Amino acid sequence: MRGTGAFIALPKAFNGGEYSEGPPRENAAVTYTVLDYNPSTRALTLTLDITDNGSVWWTFRLIPND
Repeated sequence: MRGTGAFIALPKAFNGGEYSEGPPRENAAVTYTVLDYNPSTRALTLTLDITDNGSVWWTFRLIPND
């Protein structure tokens, strides 16, 4: 996803850190690591490791509602 405010889960968290207020305009992006994608169910599993060492992370599993 690209653009300031364009995010899936947490607007401040990105892999390797966390913005103090949302992504700054100079890079205007939030980065997510895709752990898994199942094309038949279209389920997407994302992880955000804000420390780059695995000590603080979020995992999201997104499943379409159709």
